[in-house]
Amino acid sequence: MNRRCAAKPESAEEQHRRATIAAVRISRKCFFHARLRNAPAVGRSEEQAARNEILFRKANEKLGEKRQTLELDGRTPFLCECEEPTCTELVHLAFEEYEHVRSHANWFLVVTGHDPEAGRPAESHGSYVIVEKSGLAGRIAEEENPRR
Repeated sequence: MNRRCAAKPESAEEQHRRATIAAVRISRKCFFHARLRNAPAVGRSEEQAARNEILFRKANEKLGEKRQTLELDGRTPFLCECEEPTCTELVHLAFEEYEHVRSHANWFLVVTGHDPEAGRPAESHGSYVIVEKSGLAGRIAEEENPRR
């Protein structure tokens, strides 16, 4: 007969818990994550950020193509191409202005104030900035350039 000996006497409730609940040690009391106040933000990797910017650029390319198909004049709303996946800011540009942004594979259209550290500002135009990507983000931008 196997007898279980406790280091200290256990109540009937504690004995019942041990017998019915799996012996898995839980490292925290809360099963969901809560944001900590004043905790540093965990950033996305440079590659993830570059991939997100490229998705916005592809969407803008489709907007530009649709504009040409419909032969529209005036300004067209283009999406901010910052790294933030939830960004919905728009920049209204003439076709020539948008083509200027697309003249370099590693240039991205960003609303002024977005991504202050995400690349070198190549040009500033009031409501928007053209940001030049370098390093890994620049290489990914050139590889994924839809105008190659």
